[in-house]
Amino acid sequence: MAEQLTLVLQNEVAAIYTLTVDVSSLSLLSWLVKEGWSPAVASDGANSIDEAIALHIPGTSDDNLATQLQSLDDKIREVGQCKEFDYFQSVWLRTQKAHETNARQAMILSARRSPTIGLHSPFAVATSPTVADYQLGLTRTPAWEATAHKTITGSSVNLLGGTVAYSGVAGDVPARIARLKVDSSGSEHEIWAGVKSSRLGVTPANFDSWWDLHNAINYYSDTTGGTTNVDATAKSGYTVITTFATVATMANRIVINISEGAEANRSDQVGRYQVLLRAKNSDGSTFSRVRMKTGSGGIYVVRPRVRIDSSSWKLYPLGEVDLPVFPYPPNYNILANDLYIDAERTAGSGTLIMDGLVMIPSLDGYLHLKSTIDWGAGNLFLEAFQRPDEKIVAHAADSSLGYSMFPLNPEASRWGLEPGSGVVVFAAQDLSAGSSIVTTATITLNVFERWLTLRGSQ
Repeated sequence: MAEQLTLVLQNEVAAIYTLTVDVSSLSLLSWLVKEGWSPAVASDGANSIDEAIALHIPGTSDDNLATQLQSLDDKIREVGQCKEFDYFQSVWLRTQKAHETNARQAMILSARRSPTIGLHSPFAVATSPTVADYQLGLTRTPAWEATAHKTITGSSVNLLGGTVAYSGVAGDVPARIARLKVDSSGSEHEIWAGVKSSRLGVTPANFDSWWDLHNAINYYSDTTGGTTNVDATAKSGYTVITTFATVATMANRIVINISEGAEANRSDQVGRYQVLLRAKNSDGSTFSRVRMKTGSGGIYVVRPRVRIDSSSWKLYPLGEVDLPVFPYPPNYNILANDLYIDAERTAGSGTLIMDGLVMIPSLDGYLHLKSTIDWGAGNLFLEAFQRPDEKIVAHAADSSLGYSMFPLNPEASRWGLEPGSGVVVFAAQDLSAGSSIVTTATITLNVFERWLTLRGSQ
């Protein structure tokens, strides 16, 4: 345990790749005026915090004082320089109380010096000691972070609802996922990831992320399921087929509820999800559209139509749903909440073939990445970096092309790990080849735990 108050220029990418992280540092502790800093506490939803630090900077001479002041000016200048170029260097305020076990730090968003500096010398002699009274104004990120990251990994994670479990994440606010790396066995250009925590009273390990549509009991309008349609390319080996033989216009085809979709631990399905449908048309000349409705007892909310445009299996986002779909009293039966799949054929004479639904959690943390371009198979991996100011940048890299990088378009909501334990659910697809039941990935998450006030021994 060592008390500290330090400005640190840090390279975060180096931290993630276990290289040298602290580029330079400047201790403010010996300069701090008694009661000269009162750390602020962020209110809910705050993006930044303003603070002032009162410093009394001594110098053995005027020249020595100038050196001291210039070292502080350098750190203020570095704050601005780090904002000018979107790289991974940043200046942090690192602190630790005298009897606090571990240090914590917050990234500085901007730094300001007081417009005047009080210079004092007891005698008008060039070599006499000199001091400066200095007010340092800082705007920082609202949460304190650990000074080192934790690494969470998963191997052979299926990219149709496979999960990576985590546990022992400390902090009192969600940990920052500084890097997500998805090293796929295929050539995946689009990925969804969602965090399922225990904060709604559920057991994340029991969450069922894949719903087999062939397990539904109720089929309508030219639609068959169950064990009627055998298909080795379906995840469960069976599909649901809508022929449109008598009704080609938009009509209900399937109704499935939690009891049918989640085969076990159904109460652990409570939450909010982005619903992905795995589907295809029977041939390249047939096009269809589907839409999801959610509700119970004939009362439901209708989502927009989604075009099924391929004869290869693909994942199609149908919209977001809360389970249960309506606020409900404690004695309400959650199993009665239904998902309706409507469909229509818009061109051709073929059929619509559906496999299942991937339930990507979107309440506790959600990330969607999609490439702006398509390319061939190779040794491909996807990476998403979340900076301390919450900005997310992402790319796909192909080492077979000399680690050429291709941009990805990040879409995120509360992307982080809730403290405690949970699972992260994944789905992905190749933009050309579509979705495969055998594609897996090695997943790596580098996370920094976070606190609003003190870190203590965590």
